[in-house]
Amino acid sequence: MEVVIRKGQAGDGEQLARLNDIVQQLHVDRRPDTFGPSPRDEVSAWFEARLADPDARVWLAEIEGRPVGYVLALFHTRDASRFTLARRWCEVDQIAVDPSARRRGVARALVAALAREAEATGVAELKAQTWGFNEIARRTFEELGFEVESVRLRRDARGG
Repeated sequence: MEVVIRKGQAGDGEQLARLNDIVQQLHVDRRPDTFGPSPRDEVSAWFEARLADPDARVWLAEIEGRPVGYVLALFHTRDASRFTLARRWCEVDQIAVDPSARRRGVARALVAALAREAEATGVAELKAQTWGFNEIARRTFEELGFEVESVRLRRDARGG
């Protein structure tokens, strides 16, 4: 069964919200202090807004016409400062693959579509971020050629 990648379009919000449930529930389960339940209709509307955002790109992966994954990427521009050079980059904001479709090249195909878009628009750098508990995402990004760039640490202000 072939993985087909297509650009997201207006009206895909409900499908994206359904796929987002997979990752959102993982976040709620592992970090209930940070994440909460997200009503699907609100998430669907949020995705529809991203689909209309000129700085966002969405691709859906389908197998036999059924959506099995997506990637949402944001394109950023930062002016030079006293400390950094001017730069443009593309950030994987969200990626999800239905568990029934994992290990079939879905994430690889989604990131490849993103990389082609970035290159076509003159952006040479892709970035991705994941929560420390999401070992599957971290391993997947590493398998796709991403390298650790920085490490963000957290602790409770009370010292615990």
